[in-house]
This record gives sequence, C-alpha cells and structure tokens, in this order.
Amino acid sequence: MYLTYFDDTGGTGRNYSDPQQPVQGLCSVSIDEAIWRDVEHDCRRVVADHFPEEADNFLASGAFELHASAIYQGAGTFRRKAFAERLRLLDDIVGVVIAHRLPILGVYIDKAKARDILGRFPLTDKVDNALFMMLYANLAVHVSMSVGAERTIMIGDHDSIKPNEAEQFEQLANRPEPGQHILESVRFVDSHRSFGVQLADAVAYLARRHMTHSHKPIPASDRLLDWLGGAPHEDKWGAIWIEGGWEWK
Repeated sequence: MYLTYFDDTGGTGRNYSDPQQPVQGLCSVSIDEAIWRDVEHDCRRVVADHFPEEADNFLASGAFELHASAIYQGAGTFRRKAFAERLRLLDDIVGVVIAHRLPILGVYIDKAKARDILGRFPLTDKVDNALFMMLYANLAVHVSMSVGAERTIMIGDHDSIKPNEAEQFEQLANRPEPGQHILESVRFVDSHRSFGVQLADAVAYLARRHMTHSHKPIPASDRLLDWLGGAPHEDKWGAIWIEGGWEWK
C-alpha cells in the first residue's frame, strides 16, 4: 500500500490571464507505508536541525509547517532566518525525498491555454478539478506500473480541492479500467499535521518556481530536477507530465 500525498502550487483559480501566476500545478509524493515512519523521522530531524531550541515545542504544538513559499520568502516563523539558511532548509527537504527515493508525479496547466484543456476529464469545470483528474489518471499508470503498487490512499490538504467532492473523485477514479483501479480512498487533512503533504507542497512549489523563475535558480530546485532527470529505473522513479507545452529546460 502506498500513501500518496498531494498539494497544489497555489494559484488564482479562474483568472486565466493572471501574468503573475501563469502556471498552476498539482504534485504528489508517494510513500510506501513500510517506510512512512522513517520518512517522518527524517522530516522531524530537518526541523530539529534548523530550529534546535524550538523544535520540541514546534512539533508538539502541531501548528508548525514546512511551507515552501513561506520558507523562501521568509514569512511567519521563517522570518528570523537568513536567506542562505532558508535555502539550506529547502534543500534539506528535497534531501528527504531523494534519500527515500519517493515517487513523484506532477501535472501543470499553462492557464492561458486552460480552456483547451478543461473538459477532457469529468468534473473539470475549473483548473483545480482538472489537475486532480490528470494527476490521478497518470498516478494510476505510473505508480502501478513503475513501482508495482496495487492500491494507494490519496491524501491532500483541505485547501487543495473541495472535500465534498471526494466521493465523486473516488467513483470516477475507480472505474473498472484495466490497470487503473488502484485508489483506496481520498482523504483530506490539515497540512500542518502531515509531513507527507508538506513534502508534496515543497515539490510543487520548487517545480513551478523552476518553470516561472528559471532565471533565478535556487539549489533545491536544481537538485530536485537533476534527480528527476533521465529515464526511470529501479533506484529512483520520477514522472512529470506537463500539460500546455511546458518542458524542463
């Protein structure tokens, strides 16, 4: 059984011509339940390394969150950290993904072309719904074929998609098509309570940043993309499905 955590890149929804946010995406990070505790342990270690005096309080409160955009921008809890240290923190988060060779899948929409994409999948009256269905359609193929997982539980942030649509998505995703019946359920959690969602958030943010700010590279994005490069093989697996003409540079 895999636990597949997903989160979006943030976006301005149906404002398809927003020049500040031309790309919207959804990324997932899958964790084999057999190593879930090891991944959580390493995430806790990252917090302890960067907040040695406050880590216990942060982790006990359940309110602390490794939120990628806040880390990069120095917002909230991360305001006190110098930019160089915040970059190291992002790099350490990517390090957890790489160390455990976690399967990654991302789907992105160039919002200027979104009207041509919407309607290809059921329930795609807006971008976030379309992204979810594209993510699952590819997840069903890549996870089942690449890592041999027969079932997965998808777990997302409450803000990633409307929880009241979960049952509809489960019904659609569980249509009896050969090789695609892998979804156990869709669940929604508060992101600050889930390191899995926080890892998905970091991957989504760093990938989108590479697309929209390639002229300002940061080590964590470069490291992630270097690791994802090349064909999948038994030691690592990464699949990025770009919709709308985007390519890795």
